[in-house]
Amino acid sequence: MRAAGILNVFVPLVFAGHILGEYTARDGLAGHAGLFAVLDWSDSELATISAMHATASYHELIQLVKDKLDVSDISEEDRRKVEKFLRNHRPPPVFRTLLTEDLKDEIRKHHSEKDVDSVLAIIGAKLSRLPTQIYRQAVEYIQRHSPVY
Repeated sequence: MRAAGILNVFVPLVFAGHILGEYTARDGLAGHAGLFAVLDWSDSELATISAMHATASYHELIQLVKDKLDVSDISEEDRRKVEKFLRNHRPPPVFRTLLTEDLKDEIRKHHSEKDVDSVLAIIGAKLSRLPTQIYRQAVEYIQRHSPVY
């Protein structure tokens, strides 16, 4: 079951990664139905967001978005939509400690080289060592927030 669960998550992601090939951080604004495109992101911020996604640093990513909201001049309706998304998509606690800083550095290196297979292999290996209940929470979260689901 566990191996099948990981494959169900990662095979579509690897496939999408190969199809996207020339994917840029700015392309990420199309994710989540374009919700975050209402915020004025610099290329540097978008690269940081992309790396945070790659390293499963979802808690840090949520804080970055909250900080951006604090300094953004957007409509109240758009602000409410972003805030609601952040409330409804909180990651499970396992992602706070899933990867060591050394593993995150390794993932960032592979990510910068667009080596999706290596990124997913590292995360998959860490996920496979989790207790069953925590593993399921992590996999379900990734499945719900993957661009291919």
